[in-house]
Amino acid sequence: MGQKLGRDVSSHSKKESQTPAGNPLPHLIHAELSAAQLGAGRLIVVGDVHGCPDELKILLRKCQFQQGSDVLAFNGDIINKGPKSVQAIDLIQSLGGIVVRGNQDDKALAQYVQWQSGEPLEEKSKWLEELGAERAEWLKQLPFSLSVPCLKLLVVHAGLIPGIPLKEQSLKTLTELRTLPANAFLPDGIADSDSSDKQLDAYPSLHAEPKLDETEVPWASLWKGPQHVVFGHDAGRKLQTWPCATGLDTGCCYGGQLTALVIPSPHKQTNTASMPAQDRSAGCSTCTDQSTVQHSSVQEYAQQAEDNLVGSGDVDTIDTGPSLSHNAAGTQAQDSGSVPSLSDLDASLILVPAKKIYSKKKKIKPDL
Repeated sequence: MGQKLGRDVSSHSKKESQTPAGNPLPHLIHAELSAAQLGAGRLIVVGDVHGCPDELKILLRKCQFQQGSDVLAFNGDIINKGPKSVQAIDLIQSLGGIVVRGNQDDKALAQYVQWQSGEPLEEKSKWLEELGAERAEWLKQLPFSLSVPCLKLLVVHAGLIPGIPLKEQSLKTLTELRTLPANAFLPDGIADSDSSDKQLDAYPSLHAEPKLDETEVPWASLWKGPQHVVFGHDAGRKLQTWPCATGLDTGCCYGGQLTALVIPSPHKQTNTASMPAQDRSAGCSTCTDQSTVQHSSVQEYAQQAEDNLVGSGDVDTIDTGPSLSHNAAGTQAQDSGSVPSLSDLDASLILVPAKKIYSKKKKIKPDL
């Protein structure tokens, strides 16, 4: 089930023996998507789904997703909080989606294992009774990052510490980081992981809800490469478009939006994401018969769901350009060197509204 990825791009040197939630490490911690695997199709990266498959189907219809041609990836947290976590897993598997592990995915897996051992489930986690062994094994093997070298792109769930190689980032950082101390780093970053661990220990709030004051800033505002990073985990800040990083968590489960970043293949520099539907075939010419049936069913289901979707006309398509070389606060972008911007990638952002509020957030932070 799903795209077959390349081998681990590097051995994980953090010497971690388990995931942040206490699960066994997956066979592949850092996955890679090669140019050959991407082919001439588009890369579509979807933000935090959180158990909302109806919105996902509508979003893919708006993206004119072509199974068998386009590559579909997710930045994690595909489950929990929303009403249909099992259905979300099944849909993503049927579409061959590549999923980077989020903290909620990791947490749910640990809860499932505990339940299998006889511990009771909380009411909000009762859906795990329907998970089953095969889906649990699939969750167990989700990687913590996805590199796309031909696009100079990296997908993680939460964040990265500037100046630290990917293989030396802690798994907790990759799944939980939101903010960093504004003055935490020298211009050249931090060279070794030992010093970074000590510095992180000095800031216990790094993985907590962001505090919007002058001492803490979004980690992505400090990121300068070497890749453009696509991430989620921060619904409070909504869509984030920093020079070298893009945040896709727009709070679907909280009644916000579900967002996709659509990037054409470097082998075919034609941005079709915002073309009218009639300009592209409704079928999947490169799909097998089975894939074509799956794709058609998604289109039909999405149309039915959209007919019942309040505010379904409020679909946003954002073609990236010079305005997105600034962050959400309007701050002038710093020189990013060879790190591609969204404009360089000829990318589009597609957002669809949630059907309703599925989960309550205690604090909704203002936009930066």
